[in-house]
Amino acid sequence: MAMEDAIILAKCLRDIPNWNNAFEKFEKLRKERTEKIVKTSEQSGKFMTSTNPIGKLFRRMLLPSLIKSYAKRLDWIFSYKIDWDEKIK
Repeated sequence: MAMEDAIILAKCLRDIPNWNNAFEKFEKLRKERTEKIVKTSEQSGKFMTSTNPIGKLFRRMLLPSLIKSYAKRLDWIFSYKIDWDEKIK
């Protein structure tokens, strides 16, 4: 997220002459993706940190098979591409 933010912010500052407008645009561009990643992280954290004995057993039994499917579900995070040459409007 930090690397994505740095690149998007750099593009905003490069393409929008007014710094205040550039920062506002940056916030608008990053808000939806950031909120979605936070929500996904919270859900994952709840599953991985369950202290309930049944939840722990369930996690131990399912984790090996879930890793591959979970990685596919998170592809939208890890395959995110930023086109440096695309202008911010």
